[in-house]
Amino acid sequence: MLCATAFGKYVVRKNNDATFNYLNENNDGVYLHKFNDCEIRLDTNKQEVFLKNSEGENTYSFDDIKEWSYNITYGGEISGGGLKGISENGKTLGQNIAESGLFIRVKDVRKPEWHIQFYPRNDAFNSPKGLNDLKAQLNQWMEIFDQNLNPV
Repeated sequence: MLCATAFGKYVVRKNNDATFNYLNENNDGVYLHKFNDCEIRLDTNKQEVFLKNSEGENTYSFDDIKEWSYNITYGGEISGGGLKGISENGKTLGQNIAESGLFIRVKDVRKPEWHIQFYPRNDAFNSPKGLNDLKAQLNQWMEIFDQNLNPV
């Protein structure tokens, strides 16, 4: 049981470290998010969005981006249950992570929707602090898209 707990903490730390965000800090017009095999890079100078996930990668012009939204799925864990409970919780958490993220619809008949995964930068996915960080990151990206693809 102790090994499972230690391994869980290791995985959380590994995922925290795998999350990278660069949000135009140098006023270069580039916004970037990376988590494992997912990447999104919005370049205001080139008017392009690069998208990458486990299914492929492609670059789209701002005009090719139709809509964007996000989803956060969490919960469903069981308490107790020993090692079987830990295993089931791991499956549930994996499914929650897989269903969460930024969804971008594009003008592309081969791949009309892209799913970019996110993970908290500073805590577990299923903790209140982690969920708040995840929501903050996704809201930042919603604002980035709103400001750059829907300028008023």
